[in-house]
Amino acid sequence: MVGGLRVEPVTERLGFTAGRLRTRHYDRERRAISIANCIALALALDLGDRLATSDAALLETARAEDCRVIALPDSLGGVAGVASPERPDKESSDDAAGEQHALTR
Repeated sequence: MVGGLRVEPVTERLGFTAGRLRTRHYDRERRAISIANCIALALALDLGDRLATSDAALLETARAEDCRVIALPDSLGGVAGVASPERPDKESSDDAAGEQHALTR
């Protein structure tokens, strides 16, 4: 245990699982998930445990792999996938800009 966290080694099997996850889910524009995040996800899946993160790409990938997640707030207090009136998510912002542009034509 280190600071209340259990430290796990990155085994060969875990590395292969992480590589398969990244191959299956990585997309430069829509889901730029890092190999480090794929290792975290592979470990959570291997242990049958929840994965806590504020990273939107990792949350989306974990959900696609049926991994239980704890969506943490990001540095601005928002939670990935949850729009708020004060800080809409990217999709909401893009939609609003599209609607405004359509109205000005």
